[in-house]
Amino acid sequence: MEVEAEGDQLSYGPFTVTALPDGGPAMRDSYSRAAHPLGRPSPAVPLLAASAEPIIEAAAGPVETAKIGVREDGLYALSVAELAAVLGRSEAEILALIANDGLAMSNLGQPVTLLPAEAGTGITFYGQAPAGVYSPENVYWLTVSAEPGPPDLPEPPPPGELEQRLYLPLILKQGDEAASSVGSPAALVAASSEQSFPEQLWVEENLLVATAYFHDPQGDFWLWKYMYGGSGRYSYPFRLEGPAGVGAAGLTVQLQGASSTDVNPDHHALIYLNGMEVGQATWDGTAAKTVSVPLDPALLRAGENTLEISDPLDTGAFYSIIGLNAFEISYQRRYQAVENRLLAPAAGHTGLTIEGFSEPEIRVYEVSDPHDPRPVT
Repeated sequence: MEVEAEGDQLSYGPFTVTALPDGGPAMRDSYSRAAHPLGRPSPAVPLLAASAEPIIEAAAGPVETAKIGVREDGLYALSVAELAAVLGRSEAEILALIANDGLAMSNLGQPVTLLPAEAGTGITFYGQAPAGVYSPENVYWLTVSAEPGPPDLPEPPPPGELEQRLYLPLILKQGDEAASSVGSPAALVAASSEQSFPEQLWVEENLLVATAYFHDPQGDFWLWKYMYGGSGRYSYPFRLEGPAGVGAAGLTVQLQGASSTDVNPDHHALIYLNGMEVGQATWDGTAAKTVSVPLDPALLRAGENTLEISDPLDTGAFYSIIGLNAFEISYQRRYQAVENRLLAPAAGHTGLTIEGFSEPEIRVYEVSDPHDPRPVT
């Protein structure tokens, strides 16, 4: 008996089997019932990247255009040595190109602002994660300009219209001490270490191809893991940075039915966060199911947290298979840097205090236009 993904049952047989009296031909010496290790182990895929690093390949010789891959939002720095490698030129040539505005960058046909690194040691740009499902990388094109010239300056706003770029008073703290400040000191009084902003953490692993359950060619047909009814809880650890413990919080879990029987409903998912049941859902067949529940913000921990999912197999179905696609945690996050970085909105505050820096040299960029980041001084 075979049960297909859509629930159809196929019967085969009966078959007649006759055993040879001498046991048949000998098996090859290389045959073994034990599992063989893979020739090349698959690399582990982290839930969250520790830092923003561009994906580059060295050129065999001089090229006019190089491809730079980006997998997450953040500021990316390319050193003179890296630029020389991807463009196939000497470091002296790269230094001359930087000094004479001889490099340009674009993404999806839009120009991207390049910012010189300190002391001419390279360039910096703001990159975004890919928006589609067909590539894990968003491609930025770095081009050697044919006729280097002065950098383009932003056009001033029309008379009477304020420029929409936002510059706030900031206090930037190294440890418990203020490392530097940006903006009017008088306005800094409003800034507080209790400030927070709305944050969303999306957690997803694309490990299993599940084309049998999806029919939209533009859709995401990857799943993370299959979970079997009656097999206990399946755990998914994740890390949260700086939960404020106040304000609105929520959890959204994207599930996929992966089995179908004559019983309706087939599946009963119980969802736990840090050991506490926070939601459940029942549904039938091989349909997708999105579960969204509010959370008590006090349930969220700074650092390691665990999402658990189980199916008690109590609907009457003789088996149940559920696939996990992804989940998202929304919460209020403190203005605290992680590994000396923080990407955050102003969230209506008139001044900000940002803590957690371990180095005194802190740079601030305003990135409301991701293709045109502006340093704040």
